[in-house]
Amino acid sequence: MAKKTAKQFFKDLGIKQLFARYQTPQDNAWIESWFRILKYDWLQHKDYVSFEQIKTIIR
Repeated sequence: MAKKTAKQFFKDLGIKQLFARYQTPQDNAWIESWFRILKYDWLQHKDYVSFEQIKTIIR
C-alpha cells in the first residue's frame, strides 16, 4: 500500500492519523496493543479481496 493510498484510506474512514516519535512504541502503548489485536486476531484469519471488505470489518 503506497503512502498516499494509506493516507487516503484512513481519511475516507474518518480516522485521524497521529505519529509517535521514531522507534518509541512505549509512547503510544495503547495503539500498539490495539494494532496487534487488529492485525493478529481480526485481519490475519481471513482473506480480503478489496478495501471495502476491510472497511466493513473495521467500522
